[in-house]
Formats: sequence, structure tokens, C-alpha cells
Amino acid sequence: MSKRSSLIVILLLLTLKSVNSQEIRLTSQKNNDNSIDVLYTKNQLYGSYYLTLSIISSNNLVLPKEKFVIYDDKGILVRLKPINPSNPTSLSYSYTYTPGRPNPRIDSSFVYLMPFKSGISSDVVFLSEVGSTFLGLDLPHNWRSFMFTCSNKDTVCAIRKGVVVDLVDMFPTDTTQQFSYSSKRNSIVIEHLDGTFSNYSGFGQGEIFVKPGDVVFPNQSLGVLTFYDNRKSFQLMLALYYRIENLRKNSYINEISYIDPYFLTNTGVVKLQNSKHYITLIKDEIIEKELTKREIKKRETSIK
Repeated sequence: MSKRSSLIVILLLLTLKSVNSQEIRLTSQKNNDNSIDVLYTKNQLYGSYYLTLSIISSNNLVLPKEKFVIYDDKGILVRLKPINPSNPTSLSYSYTYTPGRPNPRIDSSFVYLMPFKSGISSDVVFLSEVGSTFLGLDLPHNWRSFMFTCSNKDTVCAIRKGVVVDLVDMFPTDTTQQFSYSSKRNSIVIEHLDGTFSNYSGFGQGEIFVKPGDVVFPNQSLGVLTFYDNRKSFQLMLALYYRIENLRKNSYINEISYIDPYFLTNTGVVKLQNSKHYITLIKDEIIEKELTKREIKKRETSIK
């Protein structure tokens, strides 16, 4: 692996970027008691979203909190009660939102599966981050991203249970040149139960097996790798992260914090090391630790 190749990076499309406001719509509804309900509808969005409600003007209303986490497809965001129920009320507002919930509680000892089927070999390299490497920007908080190189067109598997929240499947394989970095990669983003995300990048076009909104289980097949460039190696880029929000200088700063987790490998439960070779090992207790009793029973029935 050349030094230039080790600079290959991945862009996490579902991190700090705010999504289009048309995809979550807020409406208001006045009730008979002069209270006002603010209602939300998610349109083809999956997983959790963090919404900031900014009151532009109000009349005769008890003002609500400003920040909310949305999980469901639709519902009541907040009900604003009148200060004096006998008097009329009015409300105008604006809002913004981003994927994920901030500052989730993370179990730093959580053990992940390797992103392949049992027995698959891969070489792991730590990746540099595009903004700091090429643009001189500050390195993201706790930056860690992995590249797994395989000798075959292997199937990529989920490292833990979650919901597919974003998917890109539009880029054909380009083996006409050599890349130190390319953003034209087919990818899957999965949100886990604890509010963390995993981003898998490197799939062949039309070779992704899941769709947005799907619940995926540990070691479930997600898709098949393709050549990265004209060197014709099969490479998976993987990063785990979660959203953080800090109050700095009287304003909220939205950031991403990355995770360097423990993985189950043929050498035991370890934190992956740079430029090392690993073989995937699968154990039932790792697969089943986040499954419900019904899901475990269904799995046991399917493998009999």
C-alpha cells in the first residue's frame, strides 16, 4: 500500500449537512381551547432527526422548548397552551433540522462484528480525512475511518443492528484511472439503536441488497464490493460516528464525533490496528445481543 493510497478518504454525506426543508414539513393547527398544535410529517426520511424550532412571533402563548428529536413519520411536535384561554392566539415560526440525535449515550465497550462473512480475510488501513488532508481544515473530533482491502469481490455485511437511513447507488465502476480520493462511491448509512451511525462505501452499482427504511441485523448482507480504481483491488471504506452538540460562545455548534470501536476478529476482541491483516469471526452472542426475543427465535428457526 503506497503512502498516496493511504490518503484515500470517505465523505460522510449524512453528518453535518442539513437536509432540504421540504422533506420534513411543519404545520400548525388551532384547537377549540385556543391552544396551537405544531404537527410534523417526514417525507421519505428514516431514522431520527434533530429539529430546532425558532419562534418568529407569538401572541398569548406559553413558548415551548426549541429543540426536538423526531423518530416517527408524523405526529405532534409540540402543543402550545394559551396564557389566557379566553383571548385569541397566534404563532409564526421557522425551523431547521439535521439527521440524528445529539450527544447519545455511547457504550465504549460495545463489540462490533467485522463487515464480512465468517472466514473472510481483509487488510485494514486507517484513512486520512479529506478536509484536513487537502484543504487544511481542522481534523474532525476523534477522527477514525477504516479501509478494508479484500482480494475478492466479497459481500459486505452489517456490523450491528440498525435502520438504513441513506443510500447512494448511482455510480458505475471506473477502472480507467487511479484515484487517491473519489467521492463517486456507492454507499449505505445505517443508524444504530444507540444513536450512532455507520457509513459503508465501495459497493458496485446495482449490487446493494437493502433500501432506505429497512431494518438490518448483524452480519446481514448489505451488498457486494467493486473495484476501487485501475489497481483493481476491492476496498470498503467504513466509519462510525455520532452527532454532538456543544454550547460555545452563546451559540450551539453541531459537530460529528467518530468512534474507534472494538471488533470481534480471529485474534479476539480488539481495536483494529493500522496496516494489519484480520479474518472475520462470527459468534451468536454478538449477533443476538441487540435482537428482541422474537427476532432471536425467528433467527434460530431460520438456521435450523
